[in-house]
Amino acid sequence: MATFKEALQGLANATANLSSLQVFTYTGDVNSVLTKDGGGIDWDQLFTKSKANDGALKLVAATKVLFDGDTYNFQTSEKLDRLDALLEIHEKSVNNSRLARQSLIQFFMDGLKNAVK
Repeated sequence: MATFKEALQGLANATANLSSLQVFTYTGDVNSVLTKDGGGIDWDQLFTKSKANDGALKLVAATKVLFDGDTYNFQTSEKLDRLDALLEIHEKSVNNSRLARQSLIQFFMDGLKNAVK
């Protein structure tokens, strides 16, 4: 069982990442950043290689939610094919990220409660 001090340290470590939630939705050509076996995207190279190879990545939407609930949103003004579907994907990603964040906070709160017992 974690000690109170360990629980607090875990919460402190997570807090840096919990201060804001950011979700970005892109569309475009990522052929230049496929993994060597072609089975997926090399996420570490997504932005550097696609820019270097004149990739066609376009930011469709972005959302930043601060810990206090303040929210910032961006939506492209371009007329893109599938824009409605891309925005729906973005909205679902934001909602899923919020649920994951809530679960993580609950996990730390439960650990803290157990450490205090």
